This record gives sequence, structure tokens and C-alpha cells, in this order.
Amino acid sequence: MTRKLALLALATSLPFTPAYARDNSAYVGVEGGALLARNQHVDLSTATTTTPNGLNVRYKKPGLDLDLKGGYDFGLFRAEIEGGYKYASVDELSGAAVGNTTRDGRGHTSVVSGMGNLLVDLGPDDGANFSLGAGAGWARAKLSHIAPSGSTASGADERDSGFAWQLLAEARYPVTAQMDVGLKYRYFQTRRLRFDNLFNTATAPTTGRDRFRSHSLLLSFVYNFNVAEPAPPPPPPPPPPPPPPPPVETQTCFDGSVLPVTAVCPSPPPPPPPPPPPPTQERG
Repeated sequence: MTRKLALLALATSLPFTPAYARDNSAYVGVEGGALLARNQHVDLSTATTTTPNGLNVRYKKPGLDLDLKGGYDFGLFRAEIEGGYKYASVDELSGAAVGNTTRDGRGHTSVVSGMGNLLVDLGPDDGANFSLGAGAGWARAKLSHIAPSGSTASGADERDSGFAWQLLAEARYPVTAQMDVGLKYRYFQTRRLRFDNLFNTATAPTTGRDRFRSHSLLLSFVYNFNVAEPAPPPPPPPPPPPPPPPPVETQTCFDGSVLPVTAVCPSPPPPPPPPPPPPTQERG
């Protein structure tokens, strides 16, 4: 449900307006926001015994997730590297490690990671841009002073590092020629980590094993280098030529000349006079 709500927020949070194209440009960014750490179910083992889910850790919500990143936009794909820091405070502890009861806890878990990400850009280049992707890298998780509240013991205090991976979904919206703001969802998970001497005593050092998993919703600010301004709109097409004048109505005059109907044909010449009558002869 958390993932569905985060993706819905990405889809509805940003408007669409024309902007600058980001293709073929490098970028750097900073991100920060809320971390929802999944409950941990740590398997505990000593030299002689193993207790599945011997320590269950419930974290307060929200925690903190911060990262710095830099990458290059190839057009359809973006490749980036990312350095991240995650912090979650303990809320409750339960399991065999605390007498099979549920108790308020203290302490925290922090994770430092270095990841490489590959994302696919969805949507047009001239406005809000959506991306889906995944990343892989290395993470170090540290459990710090995890113990029941009020306990005088130092608590679980150990670290381990190993492979980590993540899934990403984000939306970015340009606010200036080179600056974007964005909203990003992240699911993060480490491999199964081993915390040696988690509860170290003289007779029975205890080892814990579990993964760190979290959901994050982050606000991002991204600066783009070498951004090409949008091409100016093409000039308007030339006006169409005026229509040809309508054809002139004509008339044919008696002499064969052709004149506009508005002109007056020349008058025909008067008819020739009749011939004179023949002379008459006198009779004698």
C-alpha cells in the first residue's frame, strides 16, 4: 500500500507546462525526505544455539533519508551515481532478547550507501518528466546502542556492509532554464547482514543476521548543465496571394472589336445614300 500511495503522489503532484529540454546534459542534485524503515526480525545465534527472530526491532516513523547524486541524461535513459544516508530511531523491541515481551526501545540504525542507478525517462522532453529505474551498490548499516528504554546496558552496537539494491520512481518539473524540482519514491534493501558480537558477553557472544529495508518519499532539487534553450517558434507562414480578379464581361461590337460591357461600342457609319434615279429620255 505504501508503494501505491507513493506512486499515486508522483502521478498527481506536478502540472504540465512547456519547459527546457534536458537531453544530452549532465546534472547534479540533492534529495531529502521521510524514511519508513521496515521492522527488522533479527536472527540471533551463539556458538551453540540459534533463535529465529530473537530480536524484533520496530522503528519510529518517519526517519530521515538524504542523498547527493550526479548523472547524465542520454535522452531516453539516465545514468547516475548516488551517495545516501538513512537514519531510523528505535520505537519498540520484542523477542527472546528482551524476555519475549514488547518493550520501549532506544538507539538507532543508520545506513550509508553508494549506488549506481539507471532510469528510463517517460513523457515529453518539453515539460514534466517521469522516470522509472533501479540501482545497485554497496551499503554499510550500523546498529547503535539498541536496548530497552531505561536499560543500563550499552545495547546492540555493531555494523556490517554488503550489497544493496533499490527501485526508483520519480517526477521532475523544470522551474528555471537549469533547475528542476522533483518528487521521488525509493524502495531500498540490503543483503542479509551479519552483526557479530551484537550482545557481547564473556561467555556467549551473540551474532545477529537480518536485512535493512525501507521506503522513502523524497523532495529533490536538480541542477542541469549545458541545457539547450527551446528553439524559437517557426515564423508565421506568408499570407496567401490575393485572389485573381474576377473575369471581365465583354461584348463584341459590330466591327468585330471586343470591349467590356461597361464600354460603349462605336456607332456604325451611316448607310450610303441611295443611287440617283436613272435619267429619263424625252420623246420627239
